[in-house]
Amino acid sequence: PAKDQVYVVLPESTLAGKKVISITDVSGKQVSRIEYNLPSNEYRIPASTKQLLPGMYFITVSDHTHQQTAKFIKIQ
Repeated sequence: PAKDQVYVVLPESTLAGKKVISITDVSGKQVSRIEYNLPSNEYRIPASTKQLLPGMYFITVSDHTHQQTAKFIKIQ
């Protein structure tokens, strides 16, 4: 469960560079989109969930070649 923030943990083989983080609700509507510049040797990306209503969401991290999606639950 998440309250104010979630962290996406990426595989250590992930290359540094621009990543796009999108959060969608269960209906598929995108509720947040963030561009993040991942530094070398960093594999954890923070994403704020403060603006979200409680419920289930999907978070996707993508770049020009890969995409990773996970679900999380926002609590009050």
